[in-house]
Amino acid sequence: MQAEQFHAHAQVEDAHWWFVARRRVLLALLARIAAPGAAVADIGCGTGGNAAAFARAGYRVLGMDPSAEAIGHARARYPEVRFEQDDDPGRIAPHVASGGVAVLTDVLEHASEHRALLAPAPGALPPRREPRDAAPGAAVADIGCGTGGNAAAFARAGYRVLGMDPSAEAIGHARARYPGVRFEQDDDPGRIAPHVASGGVAVLTDVLEHVAEDRALLARTIEAMPPGGQLLLTVPGDPAMWSIHDEVFGHFRRYTPATFRMLWQDAPVRERLLSAYNSRLHPLIAAWRRARGRQGAAAGDLAVPVGPLNRVLELVFAGERHALVDAVDRGVMPWRRGVSLVAILERT
Repeated sequence: MQAEQFHAHAQVEDAHWWFVARRRVLLALLARIAAPGAAVADIGCGTGGNAAAFARAGYRVLGMDPSAEAIGHARARYPEVRFEQDDDPGRIAPHVASGGVAVLTDVLEHASEHRALLAPAPGALPPRREPRDAAPGAAVADIGCGTGGNAAAFARAGYRVLGMDPSAEAIGHARARYPGVRFEQDDDPGRIAPHVASGGVAVLTDVLEHVAEDRALLARTIEAMPPGGQLLLTVPGDPAMWSIHDEVFGHFRRYTPATFRMLWQDAPVRERLLSAYNSRLHPLIAAWRRARGRQGAAAGDLAVPVGPLNRVLELVFAGERHALVDAVDRGVMPWRRGVSLVAILERT
């Protein structure tokens, strides 16, 4: 994209329904394949060594012990970790309310009523949730991050984020808007290797259509990922929707599911998801593009609709995330046609 397109994206990507809803879909899929910083409650944490190790591994830790001496030592040794003196394991409930792990390491043998200790107040731990595939605080490399909106959202969700883009203009916008996120100007996806060396996710959201050699770019990205690493990809779908919008924003192509899948054919990956998305609004958007023809369609696509309409469109699009998350590893395509396509791949 040109500098003016990056400027336009920077102006609207935190408000426009398409950017906001797509981000919600991406975050839902990301959470399915790589958990952000999960909560750990270390009950009977003693002087804090295990709790500190959990924190270094990226968990959100609460260490709890009935001993004032133990907690004193723990706080002095590991001031960055939260420790509380308490003998009631039911008090962990707020910390693990959205899911997490209660850890009792060599604790029960010290309690005369060990069965009661293991059965605290109802609701201390939330109901079981579906397991996720990668460690908490997972690394995310956002390749072709543009002006940084998605990278910033991933960071807010608890991921360790590297945003990368070949455009100096885009990286300039991203760094100015989100100074707490790491951004690098680079056009070689192989450079993500150190960031994802212990596992993580490479994200290419609406990037491949901007590249003449899309297959080569994806192959280089796959090569940089360790075994078990995940790739989350999105591209524009339905070639019949080609319009001035694609031309203005430097697209080389739109994809069908078959042409999208060809990009990783024979690559060392396992396909976990391939589906259309932004499907509910597909007929409306296709009709809009046809009606607008070549008369300012690109600008019209980036104009933020009036508040209530913007919110409704966001909710309709973002609502597709549930079906997409449920389809991972099931070999089903919840949406056959849509404005865009999404895939999740695992490096083998």
